[in-house]
Amino acid sequence: MVLGLLVLGCSGSSGGGTAPETPVTRETPTPAPEREEEPVVGNPLPPPQMVERMIATRVLEHPQVAPYLHQEIPANVPLAVHPVPELAQGMPQVRAGGQVVRVVATPAEARFVFTGYERTPGTSRVRVRFEIPSEGVSGHVDLELRDYVWEYVDASVVER
Repeated sequence: MVLGLLVLGCSGSSGGGTAPETPVTRETPTPAPEREEEPVVGNPLPPPQMVERMIATRVLEHPQVAPYLHQEIPANVPLAVHPVPELAQGMPQVRAGGQVVRVVATPAEARFVFTGYERTPGTSRVRVRFEIPSEGVSGHVDLELRDYVWEYVDASVVER
């Protein structure tokens, strides 16, 4: 724009006629609007159903629990599971023995029954209680979240 004004100014003075007067307006560059910085979000927590799925899967895979599931018997595949409310959202995606578990409505229909879920206040620890009625087994598995992985802390399996 400045170059255009210089050319107009030069052409008006070099003879012949007068150049029409044009008002000169100067544009000042407007600064780009400042964007609000988005807060840096480290590793966001996964959705609750994913957490529930991870916890339930870890319980079913525990070395002291898995042998009682008898996944080698065709009648036990897919594993019939009855969840506690705290783990119910994640159950449809839980796998045991490579198969998605079958969620059942009552404990009487289940081979594996989740009977309790307790979170230790002020920590990232949970205790999941269970029963395997057909085996006469009950117990618990304690898990702790470490670097986004639920690690085994303790387990107890008791045959009645």
